[in-house]
Amino acid sequence: MNMITPELFMPQPPGASPLRMLYTNQEGFVPLISVLVIGAIGLEIATSLLLLGLGAVRSSAALEVGLQARSLADACATEGLRQVREAVACSGSGVLTLASGDCNFTTSLISPTDCQIEAQGTAQSSVRYVEIHLTQVDPDPVLASWREVTNN
Repeated sequence: MNMITPELFMPQPPGASPLRMLYTNQEGFVPLISVLVIGAIGLEIATSLLLLGLGAVRSSAALEVGLQARSLADACATEGLRQVREAVACSGSGVLTLASGDCNFTTSLISPTDCQIEAQGTAQSSVRYVEIHLTQVDPDPVLASWREVTNN
C-alpha cells in the first residue's frame, strides 16, 4: 500500500527528534517578519496622513468662519458709514441679518469733529470687531482709519 505520509511519520535518522525536524526548516520566517514590519510601518504612515488631513480640514473650516465674521463686521461698518454720510450726523446704531450671520454697528461722536463707528460680525461661533475713525463728518466724511480690533 502506497500512502503519502507526513515527514513526522517517515523514518528518522538515529537521534533526530521529530519536533526538531519541524522547526529547522524556517526559510519563510525572515520574509514573513519583514512583510509584517513593513506593513505596520505603512499602516502607521497612512494613519498619520489621515489625521493630519483631518486637522487641516478643521483648521480651514475655522479660518473660513473667521473670514465670514470679518466680512460681516465690514458690511456693518460700511452700513454705518453710509448712514453717517446720508444723515450728516454721527449717532445711531443698526443691525443687519444676512445669510452667513448677523452683525451690528454703533456710531458715536468722540469729539466735535471726530466720529467712530464700531461694528461686530458674528458667524457661527466666531466674532470679529471693526473700528472706523472719521476726522470729519460734514460735508463729506473723511476716513482716518479702518481696522480690525480684538474687542470693543
